[in-house]
Amino acid sequence: MQASGHSSPDSAPDQANEDHTPGAHTIGDRGTGDRAPRAHATGNRPTRAHGTGNCANQNQSYGERIKPVWVFPWGYRESFIIAAAILLVGFALEWVTPGEGLSAPSWPWNGVTGAILLIIPLMLHLSIPKNRIVMWLGRIPASLGAIAAVTFSVLLMGLFLQGSPSGIAWVDRLGLTRMTTSWPFLMSITWFLFVLGMTTVRRSIPLKGKNIGFLLNHLGLWIVIAGGILGSGDLQRVTMTLQEGQTVWYGTDRQGNTVELPLALELQRFHMEEYPPKMGILHHESESLIIRNERDLVEVEAGKRGEMSGWEFHIREFYRESGRIADRYEPVRDFGAAPAALVEAVHPVDGDTISGWISCGSFAMEHRFLRLDDEHSVAMTVPQSKRYMSIARLYTESGDNRVIDIEVNEPYKAEGWNLYQYSYDDRYGKWSPTSVIEAVRDPWLPLVYTGFVMLLLGAGYIFWVGKEKAEEMEIEEKQIEGMEIGGKQIEDKQHADRREPPAPDRTGEQPETSGPSTVRTEREVYEC
Repeated sequence: MQASGHSSPDSAPDQANEDHTPGAHTIGDRGTGDRAPRAHATGNRPTRAHGTGNCANQNQSYGERIKPVWVFPWGYRESFIIAAAILLVGFALEWVTPGEGLSAPSWPWNGVTGAILLIIPLMLHLSIPKNRIVMWLGRIPASLGAIAAVTFSVLLMGLFLQGSPSGIAWVDRLGLTRMTTSWPFLMSITWFLFVLGMTTVRRSIPLKGKNIGFLLNHLGLWIVIAGGILGSGDLQRVTMTLQEGQTVWYGTDRQGNTVELPLALELQRFHMEEYPPKMGILHHESESLIIRNERDLVEVEAGKRGEMSGWEFHIREFYRESGRIADRYEPVRDFGAAPAALVEAVHPVDGDTISGWISCGSFAMEHRFLRLDDEHSVAMTVPQSKRYMSIARLYTESGDNRVIDIEVNEPYKAEGWNLYQYSYDDRYGKWSPTSVIEAVRDPWLPLVYTGFVMLLLGAGYIFWVGKEKAEEMEIEEKQIEGMEIGGKQIEDKQHADRREPPAPDRTGEQPETSGPSTVRTEREVYEC
């Protein structure tokens, strides 16, 4: 016989089964027998709905377990910290070793440096491809960190005037006015080339057809940058000063050293084409032209009419080359001849007419103005050069003997040197008896052009392959990127399995451990 106010444990299931109140059913109603309901067995442990249904809860728990810095796999934080450290070390070296900066090595040391920057990534990839640092060097975070370092160096070039000291002690000591030869720039560009080499090697071995575009673009970019930086050590610029009738086979470099060349030049004639001169109103007190708008300067042509500052003008005669005879000018073709024009001006108020000759003059002739009143005169400007060139005879060690034309933007190539028209004696203008030629030798230039061709071919290949192939390559890249994170997940799971199981509850039963884990991996948080 049982007491009316108490129930035995054996009767608990029967009472639970007899309770037919709506909403009172538990998991035990589904035939669990004497097993305690799941809600009581698991206590406060989150169920699957709490574990995977709410990304906010996942991110909140992950925030408490964010991956520390320098724990693999390395990501953007480590990459940017390393890039910043490289710049800081560079500035520190610049501070403790003030000077004129570093110069690129010449051959063969620049070739050795370039070979090292290519061989080391290749050997690392072939020997230890699964090393986590090696894998990180060929991934996007390391690339973005290196790009950021180089970009910062380039921005400093734009912020500070390059080539001359600023007068500010700390700016000059940090090398901010000569960034291209400073430690920070050279270290950041070296780091960039190394990371770019690792990225290129990783995608090129083994070489697949769909990676051809990637290889052409990245290897081409590496060649362009490395060729431009390392090749500057072998770049030679020599200026040759030519006089009519003299043969010159040597020049002067930027350091003032005399350099003998494998060629010689004899100046035959210096030729210049000029734009027509212009005329305007000259203010006597300020000794400058009155220019309020484009109409205040009139291009000088015979028969042209115009208006300047209220005055009406008519150009009756114009000679591009002339000589003065008494009070007039006549066309002549002589050394030192200057432009001249006969101008007629009409007063804006009373209509009086003033006429006379004007000329800009030359080294052999004085300029001439047309006086309008006590404060103003009509003046002619010096013509601007449109095109100039040197006509010279070329002699080479290989036996060439020919007359050549050397222009500003159209160099003549001979014996591995490019000959450019550099300058002339501006005191004489078109009549200059002197011509300055710049001879440039850059043996690395063909290699740089090869890099540009590879960039164009890579872009064309990617365009030809199309969007579908590009998407497949992107998916494959993401899969490779996720391999290391997947390995980290396995390690986390193995570590969790080795943990000590939780203590039993009051009923003496072991809580279930087959439910979802509340420890979220980095990949799960990213997916959320």
